[in-house]
Amino acid sequence: MEQTSKLEQIAPTPPSERFIARASGTRRIIRPELDLAASEAATLPAPAPERHQRWLVRALNASSGLDARLRGRLLRSAGTVAAASGAALPLLASGGAAPGSLRAAGWLSFSALSVAGWLWAARCRTKLGSWSFASVRQQLADSLRSSQRDLLVLARAPKNLRLSLLSRLTRVAGFAVLGLSIALACLELSLGRVAPTVSGACLWGALALFASRLLSLALRLQTQPVRVDAAELALAQREFSPIVDLSTPQELESVFFDPTPLHQVMAALSSWRDGARWRTPHGCALAFQRHFASRLPAARLELGRWLGTSGRADLIVDDCVLVDFQIGLERAEVPLLIERLRSYRHPWGARPIVVVMLPRAASVDRDALEALQAPGSAPRWIVAVAQ
Repeated sequence: MEQTSKLEQIAPTPPSERFIARASGTRRIIRPELDLAASEAATLPAPAPERHQRWLVRALNASSGLDARLRGRLLRSAGTVAAASGAALPLLASGGAAPGSLRAAGWLSFSALSVAGWLWAARCRTKLGSWSFASVRQQLADSLRSSQRDLLVLARAPKNLRLSLLSRLTRVAGFAVLGLSIALACLELSLGRVAPTVSGACLWGALALFASRLLSLALRLQTQPVRVDAAELALAQREFSPIVDLSTPQELESVFFDPTPLHQVMAALSSWRDGARWRTPHGCALAFQRHFASRLPAARLELGRWLGTSGRADLIVDDCVLVDFQIGLERAEVPLLIERLRSYRHPWGARPIVVVMLPRAASVDRDALEALQAPGSAPRWIVAVAQ
């Protein structure tokens, strides 16, 4: 019995608790039953909600890519069809049209609005990543806050800025009124009737969208970009260092008697203190537009201009300077940002690009900023670090 107990004491350890030596001399316990459970868990299919969310994200990313290849024409077409069919609904109702025609106009407008909303949500993907629900919430919050700011500064805004603000506000109001009225009209049409008040609201929403388009066209005719020679822009670009700290006063010795659009952009960025309040590049672009237009009312400021299939520019000043806003940057994200800036080069040419860096935290990753500098032989961009 005593011999048996000693044999039991020196019996080999079961595989689940066997020690395996590493090259460093340390040992760890291998538990096959736990590893087997982990591997089985990894091979199990994902839950249905996660699979549906994954397919939703893929569909939105694909829609965003298609919208970029078509340069935003798909979203504009959906908005135009929604406005046209929404305006036709009250006209058909007042003319005593057949119920089938009313249903066709109502559901066509509702479908076009749904497509427009889907494409707008697809555009909310982050610049350095894929689509997420958080980006849509941030984009919606910044759009609502920007609309409130537009209303507050509308009365004292210069003429050109007032046209831009009115175009943006009427577009937001038009989509809101048209979406609500069309939803109510489709509900009533499914019940076999449509109220005159609802159809009248559809008409007002459609008219607001058309008025927004007319205001944007009037703004383009009102503001003509300045003519600056490419050599002057290149010389102005060499006067700035690759990384500019906007929190410190800028002492620049310039050879220009009159400031170029690049000098005006850098001066406006030095006095801009509203960037930290916004969570999306679109919100930053809208805020900087209000700030820049208050300093230079005659400047031509274009928001969201398409640069071929490379995407949309946040802000373009006088067709001379491209301003790109980046909120936060880590070292691993630098290649993605450089790839985006290089994609702008073919449609934008050698004209200056200013990357406005807005840190997420109180400090900025200096290594990421150093890695962001363009190669010396290539047309470079200016990184402006805002606070």
